[in-house]
Amino acid sequence: MADIGLGQVRADGERERPLITSGDELRSLGIMLAGRADYSAADVLDYLLAGATAPA
Repeated sequence: MADIGLGQVRADGERERPLITSGDELRSLGIMLAGRADYSAADVLDYLLAGATAPA
């Protein structure tokens, strides 16, 4: 997943949300969300690092 950060401020002052892409991880995104409608960067990192071992 990647955040390309293109959210803009419109003329009426409304802020657009930044664009997030899932790339080839669309299936994994559904697993990570586990029924939720939103997630944080920390959630993504937790998911990506789950099962990872620390370097010796």
